[in-house]
Amino acid sequence: MTYKINDRRASALGGQSKDRNRSAITTIGWHYTAVLRKNRAFITNHEAYWRDTLGWDRGGYHFYIDADGNIYQNYDYERITWGVADNNGYVVHISVEAGNSNDYSQEQVAAREWLTRKIMGDLNVPASKVKGHWEIYNNSSCPGYTKAQMDAFRAKLAQPVAVAPVAPEGVTFAGQSHVQQKGWLDMSNNTLGTVGQGLRLEAFSLVVKNNGKVQSLTGSIHVQDIGNVAYNQNTNLFGTVGQEKRLEAILINVGNGVQYRTHVANQGWGAWVSSGQWSGTKEMGLRIEAIEFRVV
Repeated sequence: MTYKINDRRASALGGQSKDRNRSAITTIGWHYTAVLRKNRAFITNHEAYWRDTLGWDRGGYHFYIDADGNIYQNYDYERITWGVADNNGYVVHISVEAGNSNDYSQEQVAAREWLTRKIMGDLNVPASKVKGHWEIYNNSSCPGYTKAQMDAFRAKLAQPVAVAPVAPEGVTFAGQSHVQQKGWLDMSNNTLGTVGQGLRLEAFSLVVKNNGKVQSLTGSIHVQDIGNVAYNQNTNLFGTVGQEKRLEAILINVGNGVQYRTHVANQGWGAWVSSGQWSGTKEMGLRIEAIEFRVV
């Protein structure tokens, strides 16, 4: 899976400057923010603390992964940040919005691995030089992992990424999502809805083609206060419009090889499921915010 890196370098505390050459960077540092995910803090909250309480002129992390697993870039590689005491000149810092080692979500861990591999490739940093904060300077337990756990991460990072199966040619997805406050939005990167905005998905349309031929769809949606609602073939609509009701779970029959997953409030991305299986939650009052499709 490829992740989007959200660029906030223009607004990051202290701005950008070239404090070092890329050749000086030898290490990737892992951190957590020490704030529990459920508190829904964001990098701007940490910047305010660094500036107003600690008096810092810049932030601590080049990259930040929020509570939902979204990646943000705060600084260029050439910018030195205040991540680990006096050991910053040779380190690129990644921090995850989590309070302890048991607070990381699967989405955050996966995003961190992808980002770490990208930085390793960009800067020619070996897996052996991926370090936890405490391994660089032992003034903290951050990022909460033991040496054995960090060694396991490094061993995994040293292995090449498994190549995902190539989707059969000619299979395409298109559609629109009806989102709280936004109305109808076009599908983007095989994804319906929004991530990181806290907005409920209320309805969606979906068109799956194989070599240009539209595939038949059936299915059901679990809707707030209503329960299961069957897919409307006449309107190509899953869900309701104009009732301000969240989708909570989905089941789509769309043929062999198609998988989908849902991004659920307070939980993030769920596991991939195959055609004809439920994704999401029921009887928990949690909104679906996005749906992603793929072919395997």
